[in-house]
Amino acid sequence: MKILSNFCAITALAFLIGCNEDDDRFEKIAKLRGLGLVTSPVVAPPSTDSAVSKVQMTFYAAMPLGGTVTAEPYSDLQGSLRKIELPLTIDGVEYEDHASLRLAKIKATAMVPTANLIYFDPDNGFATVRYAVSLKSNEGSQIMVGNLVVYPEGSEQLISRNNLPKLSITTPTKDSAIGNSKQEIKAEITEVNDETFRVGWFVSGGKIDTRNAVKANWEPSGSGKFTVIITARGTKTSAFGIDVIDVTAN
Repeated sequence: MKILSNFCAITALAFLIGCNEDDDRFEKIAKLRGLGLVTSPVVAPPSTDSAVSKVQMTFYAAMPLGGTVTAEPYSDLQGSLRKIELPLTIDGVEYEDHASLRLAKIKATAMVPTANLIYFDPDNGFATVRYAVSLKSNEGSQIMVGNLVVYPEGSEQLISRNNLPKLSITTPTKDSAIGNSKQEIKAEITEVNDETFRVGWFVSGGKIDTRNAVKANWEPSGSGKFTVIITARGTKTSAFGIDVIDVTAN
């Protein structure tokens, strides 16, 4: 397994603009926070004159319980000469409540442009198409931007790199009781698409040391129920994984 550490913003298939901290701790989710993006397929072919290439998107965001979010496409191509923006349609929002945080899943559909509109880098054989979405809620706002990787129709990579990582928190276990002092938290991640992954931990309260590694130390902010999140993003394809658990600190 290969992991990259020490990065500022999580992208998942998404790059988050800015690295402003909440309550002086980036890992603490105290307002709306974009986490990453799952696309299906992970890498896509361009559209053709006879067939439209569609990509289903799920943007993940977290916020305090009770919050709601709205989403709309956002233009983010300032200064870009070789990239084209990906047209998005927002399809709806689903919510998943946990002990101390609400997870929002923003569904969208994108249409990949035709090959003649995309710049394919001759050195690596693929193109990148820019996407961006603006999220707003009563708990703050977030702009999520990034690139979708596009390979020419018929490329072998459309099969070999069309995989999502499996990510799971192994310590602590789901719905377990833990102490309220500093303790180890760990996760496991599969290696897919022949790429390294950038990881990040998020919590509803407390402090995390080395939050960009699969093994870290977390000190809960007292006793009570907490939600713990880990994300992973591939450095070549932006393939995204996420796991969320709830625990009780005593």
